[in-house]
Amino acid sequence: MNGYGIRFLGHNIPRVLPVHFSSVFAFRIQNTLSRGLYFQSHSSFYGTAINDTTLRISILLDGDFLADVLVYNDCIHSRERATLFFPFQTQDEGEYRLQIVIAEQHARDVSEGSRSLFGMALQVKRNFSGFNLKQKVRHGFFTFLYSESPIQWKRLQVRSCRAILSYFRQKSAFEEKILMQLKEINRELAFMEKQVRKLQVASLPCYLGMDTTTKCNLNCIFCFRNYVDTDFNSKPDMSADTLNQLIKELFPTALTLNLSTIGEPLISARVEKILKACSDYQVRLSLTTNGTLLKGDDFLRKLASVLHYIEISFDSASPELFEKLRSGASYESILQNAIRFGEIRRSLPDPKFNLGFSMTLFRENLKEIPDVLRIVSEVGGNFLKTDIGVIFSKRDVHRSVLTCPGLYNEIYEIAHEKSRQIGIRLLMRPPFSENCHSKAVRYGICDYLYLSACIRSEGELNPCYFHLIASLSVKNEFRTAWNSEIMQRLRLEHDTNRCHPFCKDCYLVLEGSDSVENRKKQFLKGDALK
Repeated sequence: MNGYGIRFLGHNIPRVLPVHFSSVFAFRIQNTLSRGLYFQSHSSFYGTAINDTTLRISILLDGDFLADVLVYNDCIHSRERATLFFPFQTQDEGEYRLQIVIAEQHARDVSEGSRSLFGMALQVKRNFSGFNLKQKVRHGFFTFLYSESPIQWKRLQVRSCRAILSYFRQKSAFEEKILMQLKEINRELAFMEKQVRKLQVASLPCYLGMDTTTKCNLNCIFCFRNYVDTDFNSKPDMSADTLNQLIKELFPTALTLNLSTIGEPLISARVEKILKACSDYQVRLSLTTNGTLLKGDDFLRKLASVLHYIEISFDSASPELFEKLRSGASYESILQNAIRFGEIRRSLPDPKFNLGFSMTLFRENLKEIPDVLRIVSEVGGNFLKTDIGVIFSKRDVHRSVLTCPGLYNEIYEIAHEKSRQIGIRLLMRPPFSENCHSKAVRYGICDYLYLSACIRSEGELNPCYFHLIASLSVKNEFRTAWNSEIMQRLRLEHDTNRCHPFCKDCYLVLEGSDSVENRKKQFLKGDALK
């Protein structure tokens, strides 16, 4: 059956399975329309659609939501065919009905507001005699044709691009073309390996987070740095040798680099070196800055030449509240820095880098979102990203937006109307839902196991912004750490009951987690959670 112009072509799902069986199944679809179809983004956890209409493909079992399906690039172009994968685990013996459905991205109940693409009866048997020869051949052929063969072909293309680049010693238009091909092929390979849940991967991460420094020149009152035992300002910066090695190994395949994981990135003595490396390897730079060091026209223009996006932390339109929340910062000084950078942005040809503010939300600044949107527009920016502030102490819980969900929902509507009026994109978590009316469910597999990686200033791999694993040094070779036993185990267990506790409630791979009770698990930490 067609749904939104999608035609179902085939699958590799057996009709009879044993109990406690785990696998990754696949199916083929085609976009029959004369336009591209856009799908739910694996990075749009703020619930703001990137396109006017986005869709989601989901798996239902006996009418209950089981999993969402990832679509490469979040788009299937006109007449394009695509193979999509999803994990499946059987439980108890019995007969089930499996459905593949398509619905609007923000449909609250996908089981009711969806159109069916495919349905089949499944039998789960305790006394399973095994797959017959016909089933094995059919499954093996489908897997080879649409999974293993494309992955091996991409691996060969990556090796070929690297071999060609190794012969060049000077920059040329041809070398830049091969470099961009290498980046795109590596990204396609990483996504394929992610879809089929490869434990040992041939791709390298496309999106890097890197701490060249952990120092900060402000003392914001709600910053997590105030609630941990580590003195980040006394930790050494990333060594020149480690940075050089990472640039050589990772930048040829990296698409973006984010320098904002712990400290103020512009404090780093390695900034100039990083800007040059980003220019040489065509890596687009992303960062969040407190705005105090955005000075000097020469530096700002050099920064603008490699930027993908920059967020300036700006928590209030009121100078008094701003300086209370961001201790050590001058409201007027940071605003003037933002205005000057906005002037540089306006002078550049399209496509311009993204310039915006990031706003951490507490009860006392929640109503200011429309005013901060106006300031973003006035300085020449194009987005505002807000997020719920994390509370670490029980004495501060009353300042959390978790204590005023009704007000949050009201401001959400007002702020989005303001953003539409002035043409500024607003990234804001969806409104609070009624407690426990919808179960939080996982959406796909975490990017930090395949497409993204964080590297601490000590030269250690950390899969994400939480400290999940023991030390994995990348000083000699990143790839060794990337395919270590620890990383393979994380990939194997990440969406099972054995996964790391941080992964169970991570908002990057959870949906339907917008009730007060569910958000408490994410935004109350330490003593506040008690």
